[in-house]
Amino acid sequence: MKFTLLAFLLFSLLGCEQPSRRGTKPPPTNPTTRAELKTRRSTTANLNTRPTTDKIKDLIYLEELAKIEESPQPILVYMHGYGDNERGPLVFSKSLNERFFVVSMRAPIDLGRDRYAWFGPQGSAKEDVVNMHARRVIQTIKGLPRTAFEQGSGNDKTKRAPLYLAGFSQGARMAIEVAKRADPGLIQGAIAFSPATFKAGKVKVPLWISHGRQDKVVAFGPIQNAVSELKASGAKVHFEIFEGQHSIPAKTQRKARLWIADALNH
Repeated sequence: MKFTLLAFLLFSLLGCEQPSRRGTKPPPTNPTTRAELKTRRSTTANLNTRPTTDKIKDLIYLEELAKIEESPQPILVYMHGYGDNERGPLVFSKSLNERFFVVSMRAPIDLGRDRYAWFGPQGSAKEDVVNMHARRVIQTIKGLPRTAFEQGSGNDKTKRAPLYLAGFSQGARMAIEVAKRADPGLIQGAIAFSPATFKAGKVKVPLWISHGRQDKVVAFGPIQNAVSELKASGAKVHFEIFEGQHSIPAKTQRKARLWIADALNH
């Protein structure tokens, strides 16, 4: 009788241990969290995420402080091209002007292996997808610190920092798309290096657009036509043409730096 009772108690204890073990397993990690942790481990820059608002998730981005502190501190929001990520263009975007507080955004479509995109391969961009992601960029921009005090470079809460957009390829198109949709005063201008094909629309801020005549990724002709339409609509556009392919030549970079320096000084 005692042996039977002892066996029953032992069986009961063993039976209660298994659910306890299952309960100690950590919950599964969602892809966004894994990507965030991966980015944190691979860079010294500050990774920021914002909460979901109105069913539109803010984008993940990296921040880099300006080399020259001032009040208010100018901001540059940079958007990378197809298959890149937010770390790739960080050094390049910093080089556009030392006065910039840089925000390098990650595109929302995960291609795997730490590669991201704003829309599908060239020629497959759907207007509703572009519009949705442009709204996400705008929402994220609205959540950025826009005063010198919040950026830690002064204590004047009344002056809003000037904010410019820049990007390459798909990111360049997104810079133009955001410029078309942004509320007045949200951004002050945009730089588009070899943008993916876009429709002109109406833009009320200055644009600086470059493109190579021999570009085999994005044809030169449609970009030239879109720029002509922008100018015809009254937009203030500088179109920098270079003899090359889908790239940002050093000479083009220098001209972009001169344009943005002039814009910041006025």
